[in-house]
Amino acid sequence: THSKMANEPSPLKIAIPVLGGVYAICGGLAYFTTSGALRSHTPRQVIPVLFSTVAYFCLYGVYVFRQGMTKQLYAAHCKKEGKDISEYSDTIKNADRTVGNCHEQMGPFLGSLWMYG
Repeated sequence: THSKMANEPSPLKIAIPVLGGVYAICGGLAYFTTSGALRSHTPRQVIPVLFSTVAYFCLYGVYVFRQGMTKQLYAAHCKKEGKDISEYSDTIKNADRTVGNCHEQMGPFLGSLWMYG
């Protein structure tokens, strides 16, 4: 049974290299954030990033408003004219996809914007 235990994987054999890598990454981050290119910026340097973030959220709000208005207008038009709303599915799908795509790209865009800025 002793030879069977010798062949089993040891968590310690995996943990030591992983922890060593984590410590190296933390040390590198500590160096670069205090003296390298990643050091903190002054508030004046962050203003363009803040404006870009606010502009992105405003644009997202416009897209959500457009989505809601498109659905309401076409629903009212179809009800008034006695038409099926599926006739306008391309326009409604466009409004839905615009909001969906903007929301989908929000995380990568804002994350990279703030990391770079």
